[in-house]
Amino acid sequence: MSRSWSSYEESAPVSKKVEEPVAVPAKPFNYNVLRNKLVFGGLVGLSTGLTFGCVDAIRQHHSQFGRVGIEALQPVTRTAGTCGLLFAGFFFTYQGIKTTMEQVRGTEDAINIGAAAVLSGAPFLRHPVMRANALYAAALIALEVFHEEINGPRR
Repeated sequence: MSRSWSSYEESAPVSKKVEEPVAVPAKPFNYNVLRNKLVFGGLVGLSTGLTFGCVDAIRQHHSQFGRVGIEALQPVTRTAGTCGLLFAGFFFTYQGIKTTMEQVRGTEDAINIGAAAVLSGAPFLRHPVMRANALYAAALIALEVFHEEINGPRR
C-alpha cells in the first residue's frame, strides 16, 4: 500500500474519535505560599508601624515639651510598640486575605487587592488614632502592589 503525499489527491476519509472532555484538576491550596505571605505581612507591618510610631511620638513629644530627652523614652516606646502591633496586624490580615482570595479564585487582580484592603483596613476607620494612620496603611498597600507589578515578569 503506497501512500500519496500530494495535497491534491483525495485521501480516504478519516474517522474522527469523539473525545470526552477532560476535567481540569483544581489547583490545591498552597499553604506554604500563604505562610510566607503572612510572615512577610507581619514583619513588614511591624517594622513600618514601629518606624511611623516612633517618628510620630518623637514629633508629638517635641511639640509638647520643646525638646526630646531621656524622659521621652517611655512614651515613645509605648507609642511605637502600639503602632507597630497595629500595622503588623493590619498587613498580616491584608496579606492573608489577598493570598487566600488569589488561590481560591485562581487569579491575581484588583478585586483581591480591593477586598483585602477594605476588610483589613476597616479598623482604621473606627478609631481616631488609627484613622490618623490610614494614609500610612494605604501607602503600605500601594508599595506592595507596586512591588508585585514590577516583579511579575520575574516569576
